[in-house]
Amino acid sequence: MVHRETGSRFETEADEAVEQIGPGRSLRIISSPGGGRSAALNSIVNRLERTGHTAFVVRALRTHRNIPYSAIARLDLRAEPGHPVLRLADDLTAQLTVKPRTLLAIDDIHHVDPYSLAVIEDALRRSNCPLITTAPDDLELTSDHLAVTSTRSETLISLPAAAVVPTRKVRLPPPQYELTPRETEVCALARHCTNLEIANRLHLSVRTVENHISNALRKTGASSRLDLFDLGQGRR
Repeated sequence: MVHRETGSRFETEADEAVEQIGPGRSLRIISSPGGGRSAALNSIVNRLERTGHTAFVVRALRTHRNIPYSAIARLDLRAEPGHPVLRLADDLTAQLTVKPRTLLAIDDIHHVDPYSLAVIEDALRRSNCPLITTAPDDLELTSDHLAVTSTRSETLISLPAAAVVPTRKVRLPPPQYELTPRETEVCALARHCTNLEIANRLHLSVRTVENHISNALRKTGASSRLDLFDLGQGRR
């Protein structure tokens, strides 16, 4: 495992991480609570999607970690008759291998339920796709979680909270730079969703989402997706 600490250098580290992501490799992003690991994962996934990767993103929730298969429910896997873990793993393996340059990203892997972990571990051992995960920096992963991450050669990026998500107030742009309703919707999703997820949620193309984000950055003078998220929330 390669360990890196980063703060204001995150953009550089993210670029380097994207260059290193490849078959049989994994990246784990850790931070303290509120340290921006989900935003970091989204940033890296968006970079990879722009270079032709297809990303399957699992977003685990603390409130669902005791619900069987809840973490992978949104992947729309199909379980044929037989043992559910093995059949779901068959379908996930097929999805991870049917296209080149496919990756799996798991946000908050520590909240993934045991049944989903079993499916993911099986699929990863039968495929060679890259893996990206996030987790708190003060939590030791269980043996079940480590069984998933140990399927790949792992690079660890540590995000100091103050450096990545500083406390700040974002001024709304003057009236002549009003965002359109659609730009506002996109901004409100910019922190917690990748461009592909925003596109699916709003029934848009990824290119249209990219254009809305680019226009919003230009209009507002915002420097990041985090700023756009604050703007989008402020206008809802």
